[in-house]
Amino acid sequence: MSAHGYHQTKYLADLLYAVLLHKGFDMMTITEDTHWQSDHWPFWDRGIPAINVKSGHKPSDITPVVDTPMSSNYNRTQALYLAEAAAYVAVYLGMQGNGRPTRQKLQSTLHLGNSSSLYAVMTVEEKPTVFGTMSPNATVQISLATLDGEVLLSSEVFQENFTLRADKTTPLGIVRLTVKNTGHTSSSVRLFLEYTQDTDGDSAPDSEQYVWPPPDPPLDWDGDGLSDEDEIKHGTDIFVPDTDSDTMSDYVEVINGLNPLRNDAEEDADGDDLTNILEVTIGTSPISNDTDSDGMPDGWEYDFHTNPLVNDSAEDPDNDTLTNLQEYAFGADPLSADGDGDGISDADEVSLGTDPLNEDTDDDGLNDFLEIDNQVDPLQPDTDGDLLPDGLDPNPHVNFIVAILLTTAIPVIVGSLIMWRRIR
Repeated sequence: MSAHGYHQTKYLADLLYAVLLHKGFDMMTITEDTHWQSDHWPFWDRGIPAINVKSGHKPSDITPVVDTPMSSNYNRTQALYLAEAAAYVAVYLGMQGNGRPTRQKLQSTLHLGNSSSLYAVMTVEEKPTVFGTMSPNATVQISLATLDGEVLLSSEVFQENFTLRADKTTPLGIVRLTVKNTGHTSSSVRLFLEYTQDTDGDSAPDSEQYVWPPPDPPLDWDGDGLSDEDEIKHGTDIFVPDTDSDTMSDYVEVINGLNPLRNDAEEDADGDDLTNILEVTIGTSPISNDTDSDGMPDGWEYDFHTNPLVNDSAEDPDNDTLTNLQEYAFGADPLSADGDGDGISDADEVSLGTDPLNEDTDDDGLNDFLEIDNQVDPLQPDTDGDLLPDGLDPNPHVNFIVAILLTTAIPVIVGSLIMWRRIR
């Protein structure tokens, strides 16, 4: 439990209340002005820690009667049911059978003639055991009896360490264990009453198993959608909807496979370029990079405004003859037939090998459309190999270096040949 005081007390009382309601009891609580209320919330708001069973009937041998306030059996009935409810609460909070009988302790320093008592609720008919220790040279009288006065055990003890067993089988209900100093000196006494508990009445003792009847609906103190039982399993705070304060509730993080104990809102658990908090917001899975299993990552679908929650891989919303999956594979825009606005459809760019999202695939200063229209290679920045980019080349079809050589070298060669012939 991570809270204390008012909140913790109220939570435990709500569990008790839920169990008693589950058993079919008409519940009441007492408010500050002592008026009976059918709703327990005003009682808590006034801060008075008390809860009472108005009336109820348990269909078993323990209490075969309907008790109401002021009746002779009322306190006994209330004690039985609150004890049972408390056992269920212990189970709900994670306690398990430990293989040992139930044990209650009475520890006291008794002066001459003084006595001390403890009470226990018997849910199994048996002969319980009393054992303990006391000061040397002391004498005490130990007795176990029902509230009606039936004596189940009575023995005077002189030994420092002792073990006693009831002479009679205990009836179902409340018993009182009393120790009285009958010696001549004060004595410290430590007693244990050991007995079998079967709070759910299924003939299997609590030491072996517990059965918790689930509340309907499951208890959810902080209202985050994650039941208190599940919060206990995951280690989250049952009083705080967002234990790690990352703006994602404990419930959202648990159902999405995230860590509710660490602020991971801005992380990208599945590597799809979307943060966990964004995925939770738009409804995609933060631990699967392709929520709809259509071959297109959630991040790409989100960026290009296709639906990451529906398999739309075969659709063609821009009517360019390329499916969404093909547009993803080729790096095109699925919502624009001409993603880069260069005058060439995405489908044609794919056929030509140009980039459908870059109007100038070869970065030579001419867009792809102009290059194709002028029969210039859109994939080569220098089509004619003259060291001038096509965008700066007055004639990208002609290598100007070769042209210069030809225009200057041919006359020289011709002139040289003519002169050579004259000399000969």
